Amino acid sequence: MGQTALAGGSSSSSTPQALYPDHSCPEGLEELLSAPPPDLGTQRRHGWNPKDCSENIEVKEGGLCFERRPVAQSTDGARAEPHSLLHLSRLCVRQALGATRLGQVYALPLPPAMKRYLLYQ
Repeated sequence: MGQTALAGGSSSSSTPQALYPDHSCPEGLEELLSAPPPDLGTQRRHGWNPKDCSENIEVKEGGLCFERRPVAQSTDGARAEPHSLLHLSRLCVRQALGATRLGQVYALPLPPAMKRYLLYQ
């Protein structure tokens, strides 16, 4: 239902505010949603390029749509070796702090090198 409104379908609540009342609307989104769709030539110039995408994405005929293979069949993000425990620990600490409190890493009782590591410095 919300996707239809975003795609320009008829809906009584087609403004971004009506679709997402709890979230602020990104700058320029209203203008983009109210603009007429681009012509087919523009869509083709900016469509999916089969040579420039994941092998797990199949570009449909016409080049305007794609289909992604199921994650279970995907090799995107596959690694030969697992991430290090140090890296996984960094992700865990950053997730526990949350994006809004990452600046408080300097207040943690950690060596300076570890603080820099947590902040990707």
